[in-house]
Amino acid sequence: MLTSQMLDPALPQFGALPPAMRTHNLAEARSHLDRVFTRHELTTATPASISFEHCHAAVGDIAVNILGYGTDVEISTPALPDFYLFQVTLAGDVNIRSAGYDIPLPTVRFL
Repeated sequence: MLTSQMLDPALPQFGALPPAMRTHNLAEARSHLDRVFTRHELTTATPASISFEHCHAAVGDIAVNILGYGTDVEISTPALPDFYLFQVTLAGDVNIRSAGYDIPLPTVRFL
């Protein structure tokens, strides 16, 4: 689970944000992210173990979203419109697969 204590050293201004959503219910987390981002599939091997938290801040057209799931998840989306994604993985492993490529993203370790 992503907590404000985990965020403080890396992103102190976001560590104080109240979560836009916090739930242990997989369907609620999926529905929330459908509204915020796009319709998608969110699955986990153990739905009862999800500890979802989402924080959001925006300035103009730029948004910062901090997501924590508390367990391994798989997210599948339909084709997305053009956009830029800057993703920093604080914990866990992320692979992005699309149109014939599979890119593992490294986890950032803050001292």
